[in-house]
Amino acid sequence: MTDKKSRNRTSKKEILAVVIPIVVIVILLEAIYLSANVIIPSVKRETSYKKIINNSISEGNVLILGNDEWNNSWIVLKIEDSEALIINEECIELLSMNGNLSNYDPHLGRFFMTYPYVPQDAVLNHGEAWKNRGLKKWLNEEYYTCAFSDKEKDLICDNDLGKVFILSVSEAREYFRENTERKAEYLNSNMSWWLRSSTVFENVIYNDYVFYDGSINERHICYLESNIGVRPVMWVKLSE
Repeated sequence: MTDKKSRNRTSKKEILAVVIPIVVIVILLEAIYLSANVIIPSVKRETSYKKIINNSISEGNVLILGNDEWNNSWIVLKIEDSEALIINEECIELLSMNGNLSNYDPHLGRFFMTYPYVPQDAVLNHGEAWKNRGLKKWLNEEYYTCAFSDKEKDLICDNDLGKVFILSVSEAREYFRENTERKAEYLNSNMSWWLRSSTVFENVIYNDYVFYDGSINERHICYLESNIGVRPVMWVKLSE
């Protein structure tokens, strides 16, 4: 009987010697996961919010705003008076200019753009038809509503372009001087992205965009149905 009890105690010790390290490892892995995916992102987001309301940011800084459903890192492009212009570092989604979601493989994005043949001697009339685009509606309703907290929404300025918009051709050239600076990714693949400037060719309105290599050519004009990247832009309020 004594030997049996002794064997039972030994067996329990052996089991605990295996189980306890496993439990400790699981707890450590959970702590690491929470730290990397919850705690650190939350701290970065709160830190960026405080920098904005304290007016302690500079052009070129990267801020964390919005939730993790879409990429939430933003580059400060310009500071003017008590506002800052920021653009998302990446393409947050693949959409048509009408605001429809793409069903294509994002890594093939550069190949499923559709655009008309434009003769070299064609006369192109450039302007903006942004106000009538479904993409503007998507950015200012679905994206704006879902991506930001109430206190972050209070920072976002409203203007004629909307609370959330996209750059024009001239702005893309002004804020990004080199092609390499304009490159943006979507799911780790360089992606072309929409500009709000539009082109009239043969009485049809097409939209301009930044090519996946960062180049801009105002003869690169896309059909509205093309699905390419979207890089949101916003003006946020700074403290006086």
